[in-house]
Formats: sequence, C-alpha cells, structure tokens
Amino acid sequence: MTNENNDPRVALVTGGAGGIGQGLCRRLAADGFDIGIAYHSSASEAESLARECEQFGVRACPIKTDLADPDEVHAMFETAAAEFGGLNVFVHNAATTVFAKLGRASYEDWRRTFAVNTDSLYYALGEVSKRMADGGRVITISSLKPLNALSAGTTPIKTATSSAMPATRS
Repeated sequence: MTNENNDPRVALVTGGAGGIGQGLCRRLAADGFDIGIAYHSSASEAESLARECEQFGVRACPIKTDLADPDEVHAMFETAAAEFGGLNVFVHNAATTVFAKLGRASYEDWRRTFAVNTDSLYYALGEVSKRMADGGRVITISSLKPLNALSAGTTPIKTATSSAMPATRS
C-alpha cells in the first residue's frame, strides 16, 4: 500500500502471529500498511493472518524467524525488503520466558530468554538503522507483569525485559 505521495507503507511485526502482535498486524493492515508477520512456530496462524490482512487491500508476508539467531534476524529483514521494498514501522513484540526462580532456570533457558527478548532487539536495531525510511518508527512492546516484584518465578524475563526496555525510550 502507498501513502498520498505514492510511497510504500510497510510494517514488520515480530511475534505477529498471536496475541498482541496479531492485533497490531490487523490494525496496521486496516491503516493501509503492508505487513511482514514474523513468527517462530505459529505457521498456520501467520498464514491465516496474512490472508486476513490482505482483505484490507495490502500485501502480507509471513516470515519464519528464530529471533535468538542474529543470522535469522538479518534474513527476516532481507525477506521483508525483498517482498515490500522499504520499512516504515518495526514492532519488536515477540518474547519468550521460562517461569523459574533465580538459580532454578537452566543456563540454556536463561540465555534463550535473553537472546529472544533482549539480544534480538539489538540485532534488529542494527538492521533498522540501515533500512528504515526517514520518519520511521520503532515500537517495543513488553508486558509490565514480569517487572512486578510479586510475580514469583519470572526472574529470567524480569531481567531480560528490564534490559531491553530503555533501548527505545527516546
């Protein structure tokens, strides 16, 4: 889809196949944005959502991505660029967690939580800085629940979320 200047309007949403991400994709499509729907394991949901978004007269492309892998984050942006050309909005919405108290989560679970929730934002911002059109927007989404001190067993996501939140608060 294009704006009044005939410029493409493109959004890429991580975690786009479910929950908040799915709602964001629908809204952006209704507002005339072509949509890259990045998903990890929800292929059928992403495909279904793409068909739904296309009913708004926009293009939609599901993009399978493991955000814990910097090469796959790069490939996600490459796929979106090949499909749509530009990028106006990037939404970092995907997250993962393991519910475990400090010292009880395995190191692998701890690292995966950080890789998806924090490191992937770093990788993505590097890609955005090379690709986003002037006037573009980066939006990070996070639940505040993990930051609540009373949320028992959320140490990995509390720490990862706290680390990522300041990155786009400017």
